[in-house]
Amino acid sequence: MESLGDSMRAAMGISSPPPAPLPTAKDIMVSKGLITFRPQQRISEAIKIMVQREISGAPVVDEQMNLLGVLSESRSSPRLFDCLRVIAAGAYDGEPVDGNRTVEELMSTNVTTIGPSLNLYGIAHTFITRGVRRLPVVEGRKVLGQLSRLDVLKAVQSLI
Repeated sequence: MESLGDSMRAAMGISSPPPAPLPTAKDIMVSKGLITFRPQQRISEAIKIMVQREISGAPVVDEQMNLLGVLSESRSSPRLFDCLRVIAAGAYDGEPVDGNRTVEELMSTNVTTIGPSLNLYGIAHTFITRGVRRLPVVEGRKVLGQLSRLDVLKAVQSLI
């Protein structure tokens, strides 16, 4: 038996099946093993985790996984970038680095986020227009996962 979609495609002279729906943020986000930071965590501990896990940033969340900010090493996170400049200047002057500062002191609170239903095109557009390296996927304020630019490229690769 022919489906309604098959009938419509035949009537329009289209022989190929309709394209598969694009993956959404929920389909491609990293959620298992997602690295997050707590606001009162020492910056020295956060930096150690970032170096060990080879990541450039992560969401800062409360006990209920509500997004409070993002800790990132990029220029788009001016507080931490400024901290890196201070560290570099301290090293130059032979001064010790204060690793007791907290994540909350250095996190960015102006965070670009996306919802779980945003499709691949919307995700790519957000990366391009906002100039960020990672996007927390949130529902309300709750962090469900995170996407990086590389995650988007992997999703594109699976489509071609």
